Amino acid sequence: MLREFLIILFAITGGFVVSGLVSSFYRLVTNQAGDFKLGAKTHVGKALSLGFIAVAGPTVLFQNAYASRRKSGTPKGQFAIACALVLFWSFLLGLFCLNILIAAS
Repeated sequence: MLREFLIILFAITGGFVVSGLVSSFYRLVTNQAGDFKLGAKTHVGKALSLGFIAVAGPTVLFQNAYASRRKSGTPKGQFAIACALVLFWSFLLGLFCLNILIAAS
């Protein structure tokens, strides 16, 4: 039971870390914060944007929810739902990364 809980916790934190790294790299390269917009004009650009959203999404979603909570005081329930989505998304991303690491070794 404890082993499974630790694997889940590791997957969540690992997914959020990967998301943060990709989001920070995007910010470093483009000098703008990540968002959920598909601003690209070409199919390749749109595919890269979707890939970015899929990987950096938990960090972008949490940053937006936290900023909205601080600025306009959105209800705690909406913030809790956003945090739950971030946790689940990070978990899925972490499982995907763990599967890649296990397959590579």
